[in-house]
Amino acid sequence: RIANPPRPNASIRGFRGDFFELYGAEIQTRYSEVHWSGNTVPLPADIVKRFDGKVMAITGVETDIVRRKADGTDESVPCYEQYNHHYSNWMHGKGAKLLQRPHEMAASGHMHHMAMDSHAVSQPSWGFGDQIGS
Repeated sequence: RIANPPRPNASIRGFRGDFFELYGAEIQTRYSEVHWSGNTVPLPADIVKRFDGKVMAITGVETDIVRRKADGTDESVPCYEQYNHHYSNWMHGKGAKLLQRPHEMAASGHMHHMAMDSHAVSQPSWGFGDQIGS
């Protein structure tokens, strides 16, 4: 569904292509708690094998916060329970090595234009070949 379709009734689109799902690490929070950390989540082995040495075009990413129920199924967590407005992801090929993890930056003079609740996060730094000593 598209939030602002060009024409009424044009908001529903069919899915084309393939998809895969990833689960991040389990996180437990309490009301009003802020959780800000990075987790490495590997791609599914069959996807890695299928695209080894090839280019993979990812045309969309969707994020959902879910809770695992007692019967093993997932249910989406409503926004009023777990608001997720700071989300980032980075993907790299097998020849890259992470040299510097992204991290939250402290407020400074050059960030005066940001809202009080905004966060600034550095970009990760990657290296290839002789940059990583291989």
